[in-house]
Amino acid sequence: MKKIFLLLLLLSAVSSAKNTYQDWRRLCPIELDSIPARGIAEIDLPPEVLGGTRPEFTDLRLVTEDGKEIEYAVRTSRENPAAVQPRQAYQTSIPDTHETVITLDLGFRNLSLQTLKLQFREPNFSRRVTINGSRRGGPYYRTPGDRPFDRRSGERGLATRPFIPDQPWTTSRPFPASQPFGNMGWEKIASGIVSRRTHGTTVDESLEFDLKGTSARRLQIHIADGKDKPLTLAGAELTRARTYLAFVPQKDQKRYVLYFGNRTVQEAPKYEFVRSVDRLRTEGVYQPRVGQVAFNPDHMSSRPIGAWGGQQTDSFNLILLIVLIAALVVIGILALRQTGGFHISIDSSDSEPTDTGPY
Repeated sequence: MKKIFLLLLLLSAVSSAKNTYQDWRRLCPIELDSIPARGIAEIDLPPEVLGGTRPEFTDLRLVTEDGKEIEYAVRTSRENPAAVQPRQAYQTSIPDTHETVITLDLGFRNLSLQTLKLQFREPNFSRRVTINGSRRGGPYYRTPGDRPFDRRSGERGLATRPFIPDQPWTTSRPFPASQPFGNMGWEKIASGIVSRRTHGTTVDESLEFDLKGTSARRLQIHIADGKDKPLTLAGAELTRARTYLAFVPQKDQKRYVLYFGNRTVQEAPKYEFVRSVDRLRTEGVYQPRVGQVAFNPDHMSSRPIGAWGGQQTDSFNLILLIVLIAALVVIGILALRQTGGFHISIDSSDSEPTDTGPY
């Protein structure tokens, strides 16, 4: 039986070594030009990583090229904020409530939003504004019977149009006035007054809101028009805080892989490196090159990954299944031999096989 246990142990070791990160959907390559003797390496996490990881970054794993997991620390800085370009934007007029609703789809979650500045074409105005945020992904249109809105039919609905020219939206759709764009779990994050007063060449305006580090995939801006004509939105400027990942470069290791996108991970690993990262930062900070985010070819699932993009391969799963079946056959043969199981003997005559086993 020792041979059987050794075989099982070997198969388990091979399988676990290969599948250590097969539950992670995405990866991001990192490379150092040289290996510093002191200090830390620090990268500015791109939106593709921030949007693909779980809240609080619980599923980030940093691994050397030879497969060794190393410690890291994540920090968010409001200094030198980065610009955020909305992927899609919609402006909707709601006659029942006398308001204009602007919805911005940022394309990524987990962005620590700092400021929002609205741009309007009108020279003079004053409106009350409420800004809601939603972390949810997926499409806007979740209402039953969703279909294009036909102005000629007289059917009541909301006229929805884009204001970003390079991202056209070809249809308008009807929605209940109480829930434009469906129930996306909106939460209020800011409110105030937008205004502009123009006196000759002097312009006095207030158009910016502090979003206080809110993490949202979408923003919905409600502008109370009252009896006034709706404002014409010219653009929206968003900024976010930068999120950095720091680690100590390993000896003789220039290349690393950052895995992320594991929905089953609930808690982040506890690293001692977090306590010493500030001290090590004073010894020097080096900026590695960050490669393009890609799909993890070892991911265990073979189903399409939808919003993540791309396809998941199942070649490794097939190979592993074949190996396991072959191992079970070998184990069964060894077990029968050691326990004196039946065997079949065949002589040179035309007689039937004779079962000489214990039964």
